[in-house]
Amino acid sequence: KGVERAVAAGFTDISLVVSASTAHSQANSGRSPSDAIRDLTHVVSENPEVTFSGGVATAFVCPFEGEIPAEAVLAVADAYVSIGVDRIGLADTIGTAAPAAVQTTLKTLHRAYPDLALSLHLHNAHGRAFETVDLALDAGVTEFDAATGGYGGCPFAPGSHGNLATEDLVTHIHAQGKQTGIDL
Repeated sequence: KGVERAVAAGFTDISLVVSASTAHSQANSGRSPSDAIRDLTHVVSENPEVTFSGGVATAFVCPFEGEIPAEAVLAVADAYVSIGVDRIGLADTIGTAAPAAVQTTLKTLHRAYPDLALSLHLHNAHGRAFETVDLALDAGVTEFDAATGGYGGCPFAPGSHGNLATEDLVTHIHAQGKQTGIDL
């Protein structure tokens, strides 16, 4: 229904979201990750004028299952690619992913899909998000989700913290001499 409403409102760039964790997927959408992707197949095929990106919630750590293996994220990426999605955003839904785990998952996806555009959705629950940003930048990721003032979180993920603050992310990247095109 959300995609139908977005298309009716004239949107041509829409993000879909599926959890890598079965438990989070059940809590969030009442179905498994594979069922969620299957249910989205017709949405993508029926809207060829729309560019779809695929979000992967709980891509690193799940509040119910713990650490999520890179292979589980790859399975969701495989499913997205099979239905025509060529941009994928990985979410550290509760903000507790170790930077090395993020790096491992990024490498796994890059090996499987070297041309797949990847982005990250981070929280800074343990003060390590900027370490993750740096590793991701080194891996070629140039798109990050952030929210003004760090606003947000996930209502279906116990322990979820606010999003990475846009102003902190921009300041961090600019301090490294890199430009974002964003004027603070």
